[in-house]
Amino acid sequence: MKLGTQTVKFQSKVSDGQKVERLARLPEWKNDTSMEIAQAALGNTKIENEIIVEANELEAKGNGERLSDYLTLFAMIGTPHSLRALCLRLRSPLSVKRGDFYEEPIPLFVIRTLRYAFPEEGGGA
Repeated sequence: MKLGTQTVKFQSKVSDGQKVERLARLPEWKNDTSMEIAQAALGNTKIENEIIVEANELEAKGNGERLSDYLTLFAMIGTPHSLRALCLRLRSPLSVKRGDFYEEPIPLFVIRTLRYAFPEEGGGA
């Protein structure tokens, strides 16, 4: 902002994580997956841990279809903790049904999902 001949810069003392937490309290963002991803990515370990626990429960039940949704969330969150949770599924015996004739093993899905988290390491499309 310019005041006469001086330029004044405002610096916010509120972090991005705090801004997102404030937005998350608004009714229109309640129970919104995008907001939960943003909160977890910006350091809300409570939400991140809840997502990981839910994924663990789905894996224990043998539900590869729903588990794959959570694995995608881990890559979007992108924290070391969530990426570790993603990588732990490299030995999963579960699979994800793709169409009528093909089932993709969860380990292959994990590798494809890691390409989202690390696009510079992806080796092409």
